[in-house]
Amino acid sequence: MRLWAIDAPKKGEEGADRATNFLKNLVDQKRVFYTKMDIDKYGRTTVARIFLKDGRDVNRLLIESGHMKEYCKYSKNYYGQCG
Repeated sequence: MRLWAIDAPKKGEEGADRATNFLKNLVDQKRVFYTKMDIDKYGRTTVARIFLKDGRDVNRLLIESGHMKEYCKYSKNYYGQCG
């Protein structure tokens, strides 16, 4: 599964480890739910918005924390972070 509207630092890039750890701390060993938004361009992987049990939008939390950016090409400014 891929996170919808998320532009994350790639492995080896600055901030990648911090972003990965932030995401793990949010969801590790927790029940999450998702809303399917799309399928990747290869038709193999679900692209989704992820939600914690309490309803918080994980994608939004990742963006607002500054660990990842909104991928404006796909989100159309859904999270309000596209300049």
